[in-house]
Amino acid sequence: MPGDSKSRRGFLIAATAAALASFVPFLRAFLRGESFYFRDLSGQFFPARRFLLDGLAQGEWRYWNPFLHEGVPAALSPFAYLPDLLQLLIPNEFGISLLLALHIPFAAVTFTLLARELGLPPVAAAASALVYALGGFSLSTINLYVYVQTIAWAPLFILAFRRAVETGGGRALALAALALAMMVSTTGLEIAIQACLLATLLTPPVSRSRFLRSAAGATLGLALTAAIFMPLLSVAGVSERASGFPTSVVLANSNHPMTFFQVLIAGFYGDISNLTGAWWGVNFFPRGFPYVLSLFLGPTVLALAFGGATVNRSLRRRLIVMAFLAAALSLGRYAAWDHLVDLSPSLRFLRYPVKAFFTVQFSIALLAGFAVAEIAAGARPAMRRIAFFLLGLGGALTATLLLPSLAPQLTSWFLHGFLPKGLPPEQYARIGRLMTSDAATSGLVALLAGAIAFLAGKGRLHPSRAAVAVVALAAADLIRAGAGLNASVTLDFYRLSPEMAREVEQIRQSGGRVFTCNPESSRGYWEGRRARAGNHEVFTMAAMQEALTPDFNVSFGVKTALSIDRTSLVPSSRVLSPELASCSDFGRIVEPLRRAGVNRVLSLDPLADPSLTLLGEAAPLRIAPVRIRVYELSGSQPRFNLPVTVVRDVPNTLSLVVDADQATTLIVRDPFAVGWRATVGGAPRPIARTSDGHRELSLPPGRNEVSMTYEPPGLRAGIAITLAAGLLCLGLLCMPSIKAAADRPAAFERVG
Repeated sequence: MPGDSKSRRGFLIAATAAALASFVPFLRAFLRGESFYFRDLSGQFFPARRFLLDGLAQGEWRYWNPFLHEGVPAALSPFAYLPDLLQLLIPNEFGISLLLALHIPFAAVTFTLLARELGLPPVAAAASALVYALGGFSLSTINLYVYVQTIAWAPLFILAFRRAVETGGGRALALAALALAMMVSTTGLEIAIQACLLATLLTPPVSRSRFLRSAAGATLGLALTAAIFMPLLSVAGVSERASGFPTSVVLANSNHPMTFFQVLIAGFYGDISNLTGAWWGVNFFPRGFPYVLSLFLGPTVLALAFGGATVNRSLRRRLIVMAFLAAALSLGRYAAWDHLVDLSPSLRFLRYPVKAFFTVQFSIALLAGFAVAEIAAGARPAMRRIAFFLLGLGGALTATLLLPSLAPQLTSWFLHGFLPKGLPPEQYARIGRLMTSDAATSGLVALLAGAIAFLAGKGRLHPSRAAVAVVALAAADLIRAGAGLNASVTLDFYRLSPEMAREVEQIRQSGGRVFTCNPESSRGYWEGRRARAGNHEVFTMAAMQEALTPDFNVSFGVKTALSIDRTSLVPSSRVLSPELASCSDFGRIVEPLRRAGVNRVLSLDPLADPSLTLLGEAAPLRIAPVRIRVYELSGSQPRFNLPVTVVRDVPNTLSLVVDADQATTLIVRDPFAVGWRATVGGAPRPIARTSDGHRELSLPPGRNEVSMTYEPPGLRAGIAITLAAGLLCLGLLCMPSIKAAADRPAAFERVG
């Protein structure tokens, strides 16, 4: 018993230390009251979350977003991932950022628990957890929102799955189902699928009974998420996703083979703390920039993983095989996976092979933990091997500092082939120095860790102290590389300038919709960007926000139409191609804009078209010298084809009063979608779809009280299934208590 108490205390210390260390990269930003910002996070997830949070604060469960593409089902469910409800405590970008960042230390804690389950001692469990939480892939997924949430829950699911399959108890089965439901509810399906495969890999050989238990747990877990996924699947079923993505989209952002060098060198493609200001990896990414910002793990971690892989155990062999398969899958089109995707339509429902690197990082984290366990146990042969890997890899990276002197021609050949063409000669040399200094920094850390392992192997350093020191060095290198990966800004960044705030108020009063010419396709944007000496990503995000570019417009309550679709969930009739969205040939989109109810057009460049009248210009200081021009579009179709009195107009509900002298047809220029229902005078009335994809409703003569409400298809059935699964889970969780209560009277009788 004392030993168990000491072990629990050791793991408590390990989990606490791993969690605290994992939060260090964000500490400075949150102490300053700053929030994250970057591409998908700022431009899509933050506005979507604010939209849902504003609704919850007003007592609304918002399933319909009227501000994008004339109106679309909300991209996120209001209650999908329950921990997101904590954002109501601080319902702004700071609160959302803080909750996202806390998933990283939570991931460290859950991985510590899993490592303990797999037999690792506390210091080794902490090492694995730190690699898992602070690895470049995990830190990069903060920008992708749902994936960092999935990563945090994945180890807990794997742990619960193992216990459920091994013990077979009802409580264990219910806990596994709940863990699966929490992980899947994040909707980070690519990561969740890998976690399920890893759970199978890390569970002892499956007998028939164990297979049935795992199938039962999976079925129950998925049933718990029915309220989330049944509506989502119904929406996806009428979108581009229903038929699968084109192969080029499926394999977009594949890992170029050169990208694996970033595992060792954080600054291989650019300054990781200033990626938008110092980035030179454009030759290796189709869009010039990676979907996952970093894959860094460092030479210390990689050398430890090599050492952990040399111990001959079946689990470690399985991890190695999984890591290699995942690495090959992450190559995507560079490994000719396009031929396989072409042959199998079922492979076209998920995107971005780079997400397979999750399994690589997971496997390396565990293998590194196994190596630390060998050091802590004082296994001298293993320590000597680990020291060899650390010293060899660390020495090789440190030696890169000498390359320009020892091999100037080879260095010049590499830099001119690797870096973008046309750079000034001195810039090639400067970037070369940045890359080698970054490599040498990590190399020196590995050399120091190798020296510690060597001394421990010689018996000159206590094994437990050596293990702690090696873990601390690996963590320091991960923190060093990851500290600037997720950039932050003050909350003022997410507020409109006074100039545009005034324009927004007038736009709202106009009652129509806005179309913004794609800022990144405009001459004004590029001139403004060149005039900026600082971080151009801040300028880009600010320009898109000030121009009300979707999805930034959602935060300011401005309705838009016919913008570019980045979700693949919007019918093609309500989106524009990037070429048309640039407004380079505005005459081609005038009529579609009018039919969509657009009466305001915003552009960073002057527009010359007889249908447009310049209403004013805004010159926000933070994007100077860029100016935003506001035009009125003539001939725009009104939202209603009849005189109406609007009683209530909120995301899920539209209530009107229409006085008609005779039987007539009401057209509401909001999108028709399965899930919209109508009543006239309290009686159900079918909604028809117009040729333009809007809603049409026949009305009898007289005073008509019209109500249109939206409910996602499958929501009620999903809720019923989720409630039934929840009750079953509750019953399974209470089984031991019920049994104990049933036994208690008999015990009293025996005592009597």
